[in-house]
Amino acid sequence: MRSLRLSTIVAIITLSFAACGGKTVIKPDNTATGKIQEYNKVTGKDLETSPEHGTLAHLWYGALTGINDTPANGVGFLREFEDGVFTGSLNLNILPRKDGKRFIAWMAKPGGADPVRVGELTSIVGDSRHSLSFEVTEILSDRTVVLITLETTPEPASPGTRAAEGTLKEVERK
Repeated sequence: MRSLRLSTIVAIITLSFAACGGKTVIKPDNTATGKIQEYNKVTGKDLETSPEHGTLAHLWYGALTGINDTPANGVGFLREFEDGVFTGSLNLNILPRKDGKRFIAWMAKPGGADPVRVGELTSIVGDSRHSLSFEVTEILSDRTVVLITLETTPEPASPGTRAAEGTLKEVERK
């Protein structure tokens, strides 16, 4: 009888381990896939031409860093196409705001002169990863300074308090 109980206990434990050892299937959230791909899209052959704007004429890129005591890092890209349209993408790691303020991106001339608002950085997953993709027809070739400011509205008239910045350098393409 004792050996039967022992055999039963061993069988139950073995089955329990076998059940736990199976692979757990994790299904991705397909609603976020496009947003994540856009966040991770940086550069590549698919960006050399655009069905809407033609061939890429100029490309600028550079690092973004936090200002003063604001911990932040990231990268920015600016593209000019042959039809004069500028597209850009900014990816910035910076702590989310809890005070209701938002991060607004600007493209400015050296020294921060004549800034052009290009949009609001958002976090698609609610953590420190913020991104922005934009398209403008205003000439940005002389505005290679990226300013990230703290604002209370999504469309401020001028830049507020700076949280991060960076300078984009033109890539010599062969």
